[in-house]
Amino acid sequence: MNDSHFFGGMSMLLGGDFRQTLPDQPKSRKSDIISFTLPNSYLWSSFTVFRLHHNMRLSDTGTSVDSTRLTSEFASWLLDIGDGKIGTPEKEDPHSTRIIHIPGMFLIDSKDQGLAALIDFVYGSELLTNTSPQEFSARAIISPKNETAERVNTLILSKTQGQEVVYNSYDSIKSPTRDALDLDTLYPQDYLNNLDFSGVPTHKLVLKLNTPIMLLRNINQREGMCNGTRLVITQLLPSVIEASILTGTCIGKRVYIPRIKFIHNSPDLPFIFTRKQFPVKVCYAMTINKSQGQSLKKVGLFLENSVFKHGQLYVALSRATSPDSIKILLQQEEDLPMNSTKNVVFKDLLVKVEMRETNQQFFYASTQVMPDMDRISNLYFGALGKPLEIRVLRKWTSNFRKKDTWFIIVDKHGDAIQLLEQKKDETTIESKLLLNECYHITDYTCTTPDKYQKILDHTVHINIGEASTIEQIFDCPSLPKVWFRFQLHFIGVLINIRERKKKNKEPFMAMTLADANAEEITILLWKECIDSPTKFDRNVIMSNPNTSVIALTNVKATMYNGSLTLTSSMATYLYINPPISETETLLQRFGTEFRPRLSPTAVTTTLQHLKNSNYSDIETLHSKIVGTMFLAIPVQNQHTKREMGGSLQSFSCCHRQHRLNDNFYATSEELINCNLSQPRDILPPTLERCKGSTKNWFIQCTNLSATNNIRFIITSTSETGNREPKVVIPSNTPVTPMTTT
Repeated sequence: MNDSHFFGGMSMLLGGDFRQTLPDQPKSRKSDIISFTLPNSYLWSSFTVFRLHHNMRLSDTGTSVDSTRLTSEFASWLLDIGDGKIGTPEKEDPHSTRIIHIPGMFLIDSKDQGLAALIDFVYGSELLTNTSPQEFSARAIISPKNETAERVNTLILSKTQGQEVVYNSYDSIKSPTRDALDLDTLYPQDYLNNLDFSGVPTHKLVLKLNTPIMLLRNINQREGMCNGTRLVITQLLPSVIEASILTGTCIGKRVYIPRIKFIHNSPDLPFIFTRKQFPVKVCYAMTINKSQGQSLKKVGLFLENSVFKHGQLYVALSRATSPDSIKILLQQEEDLPMNSTKNVVFKDLLVKVEMRETNQQFFYASTQVMPDMDRISNLYFGALGKPLEIRVLRKWTSNFRKKDTWFIIVDKHGDAIQLLEQKKDETTIESKLLLNECYHITDYTCTTPDKYQKILDHTVHINIGEASTIEQIFDCPSLPKVWFRFQLHFIGVLINIRERKKKNKEPFMAMTLADANAEEITILLWKECIDSPTKFDRNVIMSNPNTSVIALTNVKATMYNGSLTLTSSMATYLYINPPISETETLLQRFGTEFRPRLSPTAVTTTLQHLKNSNYSDIETLHSKIVGTMFLAIPVQNQHTKREMGGSLQSFSCCHRQHRLNDNFYATSEELINCNLSQPRDILPPTLERCKGSTKNWFIQCTNLSATNNIRFIITSTSETGNREPKVVIPSNTPVTPMTTT
């Protein structure tokens, strides 16, 4: 068909209830499960949603006024459970899990013979002795877990009449690679027989005549032999099972079920497992997921533990055809109130369905008036995705989940919020949302961010995908181009910046900023920050001829080397002289010609080069030298003069007090109190441990330097990892005179 419309322009009718259980995959997270659903498809915006309001399963339950009222209340209660509107939020997962109270009319006393009473309610003693296929098809005990259902099936089967027939499976394994491994020795047959996997029948299958069973595989759909079909056994033969179909479109048809192979290939196993067995299981009891889609005249819900997936409780309760056709057996859990259980509902998904209906109402209203723009401060968990006018300010990728890309957006009211693109729409969303651009967005959802990803004070974040509407607009002056909150952000005047390396040789930058009170703090910028040109540009910082006011976003407070330090995060951005009032305050405090003590682009040089340089026209010179300290002399005014060697030259220099501990592990007072009566070529005991240490020395030459009298100060040092001296300098090496002030 030469038609660009979806499905070739044909109308497609889909039916379903998003309150029910969702498609699942092993080890899936909540966000992954939701992403598998239709409302997260790019097709969703093309659908028109029609909501059905009448529960047909409960339509023929009675004629009396009381019966009608009770049925109506039961139907409303089911919808409230499906929508997650009733109950108390659970502490661990308040947005998806609620604790609800079960009315006493549905409960069976859980003491002593509670399970026996539940079995008796559903099947009764007469049905277990005098079987009736029609009655079996309309009754079932359901539970959240397979293990519970299997235990109930074994118990009921032992109470029924007839001789047991045992069918054992044939189990085998093979290597997933071509390597010839002796797997039979490593994994004996007894071990394989004890393995059980979801969707695979057990090794030992115990059956009786007239026992209800359920198919575990699609065998012949035309004959009504589908996965989940219920049957009753009419004959047990060595190679086949004869049974009569109880449910579906072929009720009453007699079929024959052979053994088939079940292959289980999991990355968690070192082999490929094969089991040949009849694809059936006893189904007096079944899981909630298997019961979905069935209408039952007698339902026994056995909640040994609370449900754990979206829609399970709603599915279990809504199998009943009347309020008096269901009973619930609750096993009391320690952390729950009496007669209460948990209900799991993914409201993020239901909100998308409701959002689609709301947008349809806007469309059918045939109005030309654009709906009012919402504001970020009004957003809350489960809020409808009303139109927002925003600017994209920042973007980063999560450290924990590499495929999750986060944005920070801001509206015209100056409020900001985190925005998360859906993983499966990564490329599309990144191509649509560009930094510093303005957009109209609708059809998004508001959910709670993971505590490890939350960096703003807002209680929710925006979740956006291809089903959302993203429209780029012209640059809007009312949308801020910068946004800060200095409880999480920091601003100050650049004092110092230098390159550092972690123990694993990973580079990072150490930056010192001074705030409005002239108090200095060190900020460590990790690799993920300094490697991104959009977040950090060292050349731009140092090319600024005036005072550099630096604002950093989303920094973290931590202790580093015993002092309070700020560190960058994945969301950290660096701004130079941002157009905000705090910048003006700092410029007034420090002046516009303040320069940092050290350039991060210090050039590595030698002492020979320094001695041959012309300093007549230079005010300051920033350099880096690799040198070996061999003598240190404490002098007055909290400075330390020391002689150092490098490149077969030596010099003396003055060391600032606040850098002493970095190199000598001692204060100037301790150095001055050293015994200085010994010869100059012998280090004081306090400094003996530093002898021969080789470091990178960051120096700042002053405008008083001359060719024969270089004057400079060491502003900082860094380790080279070498403890041996690079040169040997005689003890009588002349020292260049230095004047200390």
